[in-house]
Amino acid sequence: MTGDDPTPSMPDAMPDADTAPQRHDGIGHAGASAQSHPSTDPARPAPRKRRRHEAPNGLPRWRRLRQTRDFARVERQGARASNDIVAVTVRPGPGRVGFVVSKKVDNRASVRNLVKRRLRDILRTSKYLFLNRNSGALDVIVTARAAAADVGYAALADAVIATLKAAIIKNDAAPSKRGRR
Repeated sequence: MTGDDPTPSMPDAMPDADTAPQRHDGIGHAGASAQSHPSTDPARPAPRKRRRHEAPNGLPRWRRLRQTRDFARVERQGARASNDIVAVTVRPGPGRVGFVVSKKVDNRASVRNLVKRRLRDILRTSKYLFLNRNSGALDVIVTARAAAADVGYAALADAVIATLKAAIIKNDAAPSKRGRR
């Protein structure tokens, strides 16, 4: 009590941040002030978001479709184009690419792997077609047909690029199917 005041003086329910005792034990205690957190401290710069490195001519692993559900989503919602050598499916996405080379192409794994390496190289050198677009990047699936094992690199490249361009045109002309499951 102070002087003639009949009510006892009550301390504030919440002490000021400046006068409250601070505990700095280095483990993010609830009593630590908001200013000790790096994202709110004006003296410390905000942490930078880590960017994935990609060589200009590279096709890194994170640029490839690898999970079954991603393949299924592109197949289900994508626009397709095909010829005797390859079939291409495209869908708006983060710009990844997937390859399907079944035993129908050839029974020998070495031949299937050769076809996959060729397809990967073709899309790596022409990734500007599905990445740097005004309407956004595309996820692409290239499915090799049986004739893909019998043609040379140049014929395969011509077939893939022509089919990819046709699928992109179909995708751009079609209404968006993104919300559909």
